[in-house]
Amino acid sequence: MTAEQDERAFHALTQKVSAARGLRCEAYKEKCLRRRLAVRMRARGVHTFEAYGRLLDEDTSEYDRLLDALTINVTKFWRNAGTWQALSDPYLRELWRARRGDVRAWSAGCASGEEPYTVAVALAEVARALGEEAVFATAEARIDATDVDRESLERTAAAQFPDSAFAEMPADLARRYFTAVAPRRPLPVLQRLVRVRRHSGCAATTSPASRLPSLRTTSSCAATWSSTSTGRCRSACSRRSPTRSCREGSCCSARSRRCSGRRASA
Repeated sequence: MTAEQDERAFHALTQKVSAARGLRCEAYKEKCLRRRLAVRMRARGVHTFEAYGRLLDEDTSEYDRLLDALTINVTKFWRNAGTWQALSDPYLRELWRARRGDVRAWSAGCASGEEPYTVAVALAEVARALGEEAVFATAEARIDATDVDRESLERTAAAQFPDSAFAEMPADLARRYFTAVAPRRPLPVLQRLVRVRRHSGCAATTSPASRLPSLRTTSSCAATWSSTSTGRCRSACSRRSPTRSCREGSCCSARSRRCSGRRASA
């Protein structure tokens, strides 16, 4: 096979994967994408991109294994504490007051669940600071925890976390909102807020709850507060812009990330 034929076959395969799973393969560096595809091709005993494409047609479960090979989860509660502090005051506080607790948040690329539950804790702390704990207990707030990866969604739905996941969260918050014994679980007041669902953050630019003012978060660094009524959009990242933070993923371009809650594997 010539280099030109190989290139055509590679792009045909990546377009196939994008169409089937809503994964923006063009957001990955080609070298990295080829390397991760090669891992799955060797595992399945095929040697060409065309053959691997045919295998995907015959065994659609291979798509899930491929997505697992393309990404790894890097997440903790309260990761990048300065970002969460900047997000909570004034942005979450303003949103809570404006909506009287009827807040929508979207954790796009929820990995194993630490990020959406960190959002839930941040909302709970805003309500607590405002003396509205009783309002929080019955508020219509909702956090959509989405991902394209099956295993990530299963872990988020299980909501069971090792002690190591709390390494960056203040101890008083961990005690206040989670059970004490590992695997630690969020208390019911948090669990009721989080809805786990399959969704590609790159497949659409709007949140599953986009009809209301909402918060879209990514655990790498970016957090954006937006209001559909005013058209405002503000970055709550204390260190760098959301676009620049995407460069933390060694295989993703700055244009777009397939899943902001996870870093692409090298």
